[in-house]
Amino acid sequence: MRKVLIVIAVAAVVLSVGGYFAGPVAWAVYERATNPLPKPYPARRYDPDFEKRSTADWLRTCTPSFDPYDGMALDSNCVVNFAERPEDAALLTPRLNEFLRSPNSLDVARAALILGWFDERLAAPEIARLLRSTDWRVVQAAARTLGWLGARDALPELDRTAREHWLPQVRIAATASANAIRTRGALRRPASLKGDGGFWSELWFQLAEPVATCPGDAYRWKGRPIRLGAGAAEITVARGDRRNYNRLTLVRPSGRLVGSDAGEWGGGLLWRPWLSRATILHDRNTFGLANGNNAIMGLFGSRHMLAYAYAAEVINGDGGEPRLGQPIMFAGNAWDLSAVGAGLFAVRTDAGVLVFDSDRILGRAECAF
Repeated sequence: MRKVLIVIAVAAVVLSVGGYFAGPVAWAVYERATNPLPKPYPARRYDPDFEKRSTADWLRTCTPSFDPYDGMALDSNCVVNFAERPEDAALLTPRLNEFLRSPNSLDVARAALILGWFDERLAAPEIARLLRSTDWRVVQAAARTLGWLGARDALPELDRTAREHWLPQVRIAATASANAIRTRGALRRPASLKGDGGFWSELWFQLAEPVATCPGDAYRWKGRPIRLGAGAAEITVARGDRRNYNRLTLVRPSGRLVGSDAGEWGGGLLWRPWLSRATILHDRNTFGLANGNNAIMGLFGSRHMLAYAYAAEVINGDGGEPRLGQPIMFAGNAWDLSAVGAGLFAVRTDAGVLVFDSDRILGRAECAF
């Protein structure tokens, strides 16, 4: 009995204070799956011969992604091949309509472009609603598609997008479509969506003109100065089982959020309550954590090969344990996550310093002087 009590006492000490001294051990919980969680979005097997298969085979195997956080949507990238068979548009359109309702925004953007190229005019009302999306890629694709379709009923929404959207490339696309509809009836469709036309690459975060840094690296939002790095967790280098990785820790009253970025080897975000075992909140590299007056925001993504980044709020679930909110996709790479105010955050990106909340990107920060 005495040995049992000693074991219990030692375990209690380890659970309560051990995390403070266990840099690599914290992430070892993730690597060794002490508390295993099933992959919520299992990867599909890549088919190198997909392009050569029949349309019937495509429809059996090519379905939308269920992962809203996959910035490249590689598992459902098969849908871009649909554009190569306009002769089968009648067969492919119902599946493309399913992609329009995917939880993954890149799925939605790709499907909208292909439907426009197929000249599926019945899809115009649903695509017009996409101009209200919080994801810039969806708005970009919808603006171009509505021009191809000559969707005159969408002109008020195209005009609003051309005036108000935060990203210049989206405003340009909406303006071009609106002007073409008014003057020529429709925007001329390309001969193909394949090749160097840029229709896919513009959805893969390849922006034409990176934004220059403001003088003195000083920014403001609605008259208030922005201090990049404010409220952010410090990034340290820790040693894991097999490699070094960047580690972030944000302390909360009931536990700690522990993030990891190991580059191409992957990373994630752990929730470590003080008196119970860790759980995995996310299985993507964590670039930043910031506390904006009790609103916690994480910055995630990939910097390996094609870079993409997104933010997601860490919110309390129904059982009190945290979970991630909806992703807010940025244009290109992102770093220097910062808390600007109550529930308001900023991040440095290839498209400039962007200000956002838990729902959407609000706009680009101005130079302070």
